[in-house]
Amino acid sequence: MRLGTKAQIWVFTRDPDSPSACSVLSEAGRVTTLLEGWICVLMPGADPLEVIEVMDVPLTLTGLSTVKVENALAVTSATLALRFSVDQVADGLATRSWAPSATVPLCCAARSLKIKTTTARTMAHIMRLMTRAVISD
Repeated sequence: MRLGTKAQIWVFTRDPDSPSACSVLSEAGRVTTLLEGWICVLMPGADPLEVIEVMDVPLTLTGLSTVKVENALAVTSATLALRFSVDQVADGLATRSWAPSATVPLCCAARSLKIKTTTARTMAHIMRLMTRAVISD
């Protein structure tokens, strides 16, 4: 799919040296990954953009749950692509107040788009928190 689009590609991986990450960076894309315990975004010709330490993301069980770490990487990519600020994304990931029932509509839509439900639930929660923060500011 990556080879058939003109859009800028943004992938996520726990391994910054993976062939996929290297290929995307060589084609001027972006990679959300882990560097020295941080969730970071890599862009060609730029220093890594540090978002938040994995230890500070309760969802990841201090980084022990690889599936949850990957969910956090996916959510970071998606929310930054939607032009939320790094601070908003970090605040959303760092929160401890999860309300899964509030995310049911997005999870149903996610199934039809073939997005992992847990990723959609996480993204919905972060977007809800960010929206609330933007409205209150």
